[in-house]
Amino acid sequence: MENVKPWQIILIVIAVVVLGFTAWKQLSKTKVDLPNSVIVVDVTNGDLYRMKLGKRNGAYFPERHPDTGNLTLMPVEQNENGEWYIVGHAMPALEDIAEGEISVVNISSGRVTIESEKILKTLNAGG
Repeated sequence: MENVKPWQIILIVIAVVVLGFTAWKQLSKTKVDLPNSVIVVDVTNGDLYRMKLGKRNGAYFPERHPDTGNLTLMPVEQNENGEWYIVGHAMPALEDIAEGEISVVNISSGRVTIESEKILKTLNAGG
């Protein structure tokens, strides 16, 4: 300790303070809560389902309908006027649905005609 110069002590103290501040900032960050489910619509008839996203926290659209096995489920959201729309980033996935299957979606606007807002059942993504 005899050979330690004052500037070296100051440098060590600064390093410890910076390390402590960095650790505090990293540990005190607020977490972003991602949704664990999404509302999907069967584009053939307008039925609504809740889809749990599970551990992978995502889904690939269109998703398979649990009864028919067809790729007809698309994510929807309701706007402030109560109208339902295909979620914007999912619109290109409508091209992956078989021709003639889409009967309740306006392809150009993404607006969905829904008869009942009742969620029929909860599904798991990817299945």
